[in-house]
Amino acid sequence: MRGGWLLFVRLICNKGDYSMKIDRSLLEKFYANECTEEEYAQVRTWMNEVSEDERDWVLSELARRVSSGEVKSKTSVLLPFSIIKKALPENKVISWPQTMAAAALWLLFVAGFLYRFYGQEPVTHTLISKRGAVESFVLPDSTRIWLNAGSSLSYTDQFGDYSRHVTLEGEAFFDVTHNPNKPFVIATSAFETKVVGTSFNISAYPGENTSVTVASGKVKVQYESGEHHEHKYLTPGQSIVHYADVDEVALHTVEKEVYAAWRSDKLIFDQQSLRAVFSTLERRFDKVIVCEDSDVRETTIRSSYEAASLPAILEDLKFIASFDYQLVGDTVLITPNP
Repeated sequence: MRGGWLLFVRLICNKGDYSMKIDRSLLEKFYANECTEEEYAQVRTWMNEVSEDERDWVLSELARRVSSGEVKSKTSVLLPFSIIKKALPENKVISWPQTMAAAALWLLFVAGFLYRFYGQEPVTHTLISKRGAVESFVLPDSTRIWLNAGSSLSYTDQFGDYSRHVTLEGEAFFDVTHNPNKPFVIATSAFETKVVGTSFNISAYPGENTSVTVASGKVKVQYESGEHHEHKYLTPGQSIVHYADVDEVALHTVEKEVYAAWRSDKLIFDQQSLRAVFSTLERRFDKVIVCEDSDVRETTIRSSYEAASLPAILEDLKFIASFDYQLVGDTVLITPNP
């Protein structure tokens, strides 16, 4: 319904500022054929102020844009001739251009109805980066993404038709192709991130903190706070984090080398618990790390590694956190030092 409302108002505004003479929500209900008799009377009064030429232009232009594909009929709510006639003043004669335009709209309305009930469901495409690997992909709009180990990104075959929506589980760096008419929206468990063209990093692994960090441009992040919907605008060097264990959101300033390091085979841990570090190492090296000691798991470290092997990293960490480890096949057993 929203797509139809935007089209209807845009057509009217392009020819004259008639949309300001009637309530926005009323036009929306009219376009969706949801008005009461009293509301139809209000629309009829409003349309009486518009000349026949204006009505002809609105209906003809609407039919042209739908039939030309500028507006897709399968998602637009199209106004049939009987509804248009109902809203026109009773003492007005419907002109031939109006009749032809309304007839075209009615045919498209029927086509849209049939598509909705008998057409195929959208096909979902999923990009996957397996544990132990970092992958790069290019989306249909030329946006480039890097998926960190153990991550996935999904979108439907309608991506780019009217908007650009994707769903992320895991971590990804986005370099979004600029398109102000079709915002790029990324859904995660804690945030919805909206951009038109910028670069940024999102980390949203299940059960872990979710973060959005901006490298360039401006990003809008929306989230729920209690019973309210909140949003923040982020600029380069800013990061917003949802802390899963306490269900709180906070803003931070970060260095680019920290959040983008994983793309260049670097691991940077900045005041992170070994619990979080072990999760990162599991994904990066496709191993299972078992640590039953809570004191070891909650030890906070600050360290960085570049192109280092898992044994080399564990050798360094065991001196920082005072633990020992054993490699048994694909499993790492962590035990505290006596």
